[in-house]
Amino acid sequence: MGGIESHVWLVEKHTIRIRGKKWYWTIITQIVHMAVANTCVIHNMVNAEKKSIKEIRRHIAIAYLKKGNTVQIQISIPSYTISSRMKEIDTVRRDGVGHIISKREKQRRCKCKIVRENLLHFA
Repeated sequence: MGGIESHVWLVEKHTIRIRGKKWYWTIITQIVHMAVANTCVIHNMVNAEKKSIKEIRRHIAIAYLKKGNTVQIQISIPSYTISSRMKEIDTVRRDGVGHIISKREKQRRCKCKIVRENLLHFA
């Protein structure tokens, strides 16, 4: 598959389903999604190590979580501002030690007996 076919395939297969109140919100999310799909196509063409679009999205999200926020507090003197860097969001994707949680090779299922019995009743 060439670059355009794989781009179209990625955009159609991995669509972002976010509804917004404003008419332009779907256009903005589609542009961001197309940029991520282009990043995936170019990365897989250039590098020998192939990455899926989900891995690239995860990498982008982790980069933004690590970046944090910069907050400026205005004090009574207009020319004097305090710029403080907020810490990373600790509760989002971290374990108790402080490591960023990574993807497992094989997905585990719930091993609790009560949950499995309840799932059988719903099926």
